[in-house]
Amino acid sequence: DAIPSAINAWEDASKKGLDAGFMKDDMANIYRQLAHRYFDRGDLAKVIKVWERLLEIQPEDDEARRNLVHAYFLRANDYAETDQFIYAIRYWEKAWELDSSNAELAHNLALAHEKRNELAKAAEYWKAAVAGWKRHMSTNSGDKEVLKARMHTVHVHLADIALKTDNLGRAITEYNQALRYF
Repeated sequence: DAIPSAINAWEDASKKGLDAGFMKDDMANIYRQLAHRYFDRGDLAKVIKVWERLLEIQPEDDEARRNLVHAYFLRANDYAETDQFIYAIRYWEKAWELDSSNAELAHNLALAHEKRNELAKAAEYWKAAVAGWKRHMSTNSGDKEVLKARMHTVHVHLADIALKTDNLGRAITEYNQALRYF
């Protein structure tokens, strides 16, 4: 409980306009400890708030950014598991704002928008997923068979969207692309 007390004192000093900048690094370290403590307790809402605050204090902190993306991702997954896609999308999109090259985020956003029958938005994210998975394949990062399966899935979904929007030519092209991965 000493950590939240120290944070409260620092926050109060900042709100009153007192120069607490000299404590910035110390406070960032306290926020990191607090985030890990909340994560261990399974309190993702507090984890998210802490990482968001840390990024306000130190916007250049790449580790905090990655951790916040991960926390948003986990929170979205919790909502998706209970078919609350509107909330899942909100958190995945927050993560996307911080990491728009993340193929897995694009993949999940595409699936969620497709579930909500938002086909244009789904297609947009499927295209981002294709680019991301291709990037992974070209850099040899990840299991090639898993990446091929993901590429196959993406093209099948794009083909299905094309069929739903009466674009038979595009659907055939996408199904042919999907076949390339098996």
